[in-house]
Amino acid sequence: MYIIACTFILGFVYNFKVDVKRPFYFNIPDKTTGTMKYYRAAFNGDFSEIIKTENAPTLTEDDFKELLNNFENIDLWREKFPPNSYIFKGFGIINLFDVTAEEMLSSIKANLLEGGDQLLTKLQNNLRDFYSLKDLKLGYSIFDNINTKICETAVKKSNSIILNTSTEINCDSNYFCSGILEKVFKNHETFIISDVENYGKNTNKNLFYQNLHKANIKSIILIPIEATENGDLALLEIASPRAYELNSVNVNKLKDIIPVFEAPVKRTSEERQNVLEATIQEHYTSIHSAVKWRFYEAAEKYHLEHQTDENAKLDEIIFNDVYPLYGQSDIKGSSESRNKAIQEDLSTQLSLAINVLKEACNKESLPIYNELMFRVATYLTDVKKGLNAGDEINILEFLKRDIYPVFNHVKELNTNLSDKVKIYMERLDKELGVVYEKEKDTKKA
Repeated sequence: MYIIACTFILGFVYNFKVDVKRPFYFNIPDKTTGTMKYYRAAFNGDFSEIIKTENAPTLTEDDFKELLNNFENIDLWREKFPPNSYIFKGFGIINLFDVTAEEMLSSIKANLLEGGDQLLTKLQNNLRDFYSLKDLKLGYSIFDNINTKICETAVKKSNSIILNTSTEINCDSNYFCSGILEKVFKNHETFIISDVENYGKNTNKNLFYQNLHKANIKSIILIPIEATENGDLALLEIASPRAYELNSVNVNKLKDIIPVFEAPVKRTSEERQNVLEATIQEHYTSIHSAVKWRFYEAAEKYHLEHQTDENAKLDEIIFNDVYPLYGQSDIKGSSESRNKAIQEDLSTQLSLAINVLKEACNKESLPIYNELMFRVATYLTDVKKGLNAGDEINILEFLKRDIYPVFNHVKELNTNLSDKVKIYMERLDKELGVVYEKEKDTKKA
């Protein structure tokens, strides 16, 4: 503070301008609501002056330059500005601006990036300050499009408000009213219930109302966020123990906050999806999409039980009373020929990719090219040995995810690389996005 006062003297008395302005923030508790308010302070010193006394040494431009290079040297500043050598006279004005909304948006972003076990609690506290509601509740759940149910995904019991004590809810049942099913799950629009008791009267006190009533929820906002490409939804649940505290008017305050949630929600849902997929691929054989829901169900059950029981086991999948409705004939040797054709096409595609990466290494000596070339070569070796279930899909996903973005970069480096990438892309089937030469010939035969 002493040095800052000295910089004021440099400006007012000597006209040496030093910019040390920085925003000041104050956190002031609101005793009425029990929440925290955040304010930015603006200072106005137009009604003050600084008077130089006889004790003040006269400063030169050399002194000014010396001070600029020694901001932390308090002894030097005291030497140039001895105590009691200047008089500050007048008054200043401080204006406080409420920046709670901006501060909460910034804090929510920081908490989402940090993550951790206490994430939901931190976000709940952020929203409490944002809405000035000390007992506001925040919940989170995922609507699983495959199983048509809402389920918990947290390691421990989640704070999902709509689930209450349940671990899952079948949305094909009468749990929700038709309005929620239509607006939230079909149209992906926010749904507000400003008076839960009135909602209960209009829905004949359905199961959703009963859960909210038991949890002492009187108003609630349901915000759907599309989590994955297959249609899964994440639901943010913001609730209050008083009616009309959350309503169609103040829901508009969330417009700047909701987009912040989208990226982490999608990331969390994709991670969950990957875990389930990996579990199914590790423990079960290839499955048909018509029965995939049952395997997801088993994988979810296994991971929930595994949180508390290390010896948890996957369910044995059995479908009772299943009868085949059609048969399929196969020309002798056709499957073997097709697999061989796929094998050759994949080998061609991987070899073309290696050619591009080799040329990229000649142009730019980056470790990433060598690493990707090694991974492609490993896939190529495995393909030549033989194909296993899922190999083709895994390789194509790897190419799309890790190789094609690199191709988009390297083709801009020089003409030679651009030609290499062009050769690769021209060998791909336009509709399938893969090398489809040998397999195509096999089908014609």
